[in-house]
Amino acid sequence: MLLSTKTRLEARITQRESVLAALYAEETNYDPIKSVELDTGEASQRVTRRSLRELREEITFLEAELEALYRRLNGLGIVRTLAIRRA
Repeated sequence: MLLSTKTRLEARITQRESVLAALYAEETNYDPIKSVELDTGEASQRVTRRSLRELREEITFLEAELEALYRRLNGLGIVRTLAIRRA
């Protein structure tokens, strides 16, 4: 079954919004600890957190991508695409 362009865009927007909400929550509850070593006695594992700068860069990227998806959904991106192709 083929999905319409509108349905695909809406699905991508929903997915990006949920990722963005998770990143906002991570930014709000940011802990400056860079890494933690987990040791159960049988195995150990090091978990490294991303820096606040990296987190904010990812948020900025997703916000821009989300804005572009909204524009495409509402038809605002099509006019610009056609104008560029004609130039």
